[in-house]
Amino acid sequence: MELITEVSVIASMGLGVFKLYQAVTEYKRGQEEKRLQGAQQRADFFLKRQQELFCNSSFAMMRSLLENDDPSLVKYSFEEKRAFLTFFEGIALSMNSGLISEDVAYYMFGYYTVMCEQSKNFWQGDEGVNKTSLHWGVFLAFAEKMERRFNGKQTIPFNELKF
Repeated sequence: MELITEVSVIASMGLGVFKLYQAVTEYKRGQEEKRLQGAQQRADFFLKRQQELFCNSSFAMMRSLLENDDPSLVKYSFEEKRAFLTFFEGIALSMNSGLISEDVAYYMFGYYTVMCEQSKNFWQGDEGVNKTSLHWGVFLAFAEKMERRFNGKQTIPFNELKF
């Protein structure tokens, strides 16, 4: 009778260890699936923002003009400038929320953020955007962060960039 009890205890312990192993394996698999789903969502978000920046004809022209702070930037309407600025504020909020990393934000959007912030002509005009307005605080904070990296010639870990 003792032998049966001992075998039963050993079998129960073995089964318990096996079930624990299965549970840990299943948990790890679930965590990996969540990580991949999160990366996919971040990639989708990023690709939509990249397409918005590079396929919007108004944005494309502004990006081109910002390269040399072209005086024709003055002629853009407040609404066009507001849309451009709020695009970058969306990137900043996404970075602050952890949706995209600072490295990705800097690599893909930092240059034009800095060019826009430094432009004299962008901020002027009959329908100029008031750079000192509280409403552009998110943009200006983002631009300052990107400018520090830009001026510091901070390297980007290209082989480590990921969603």
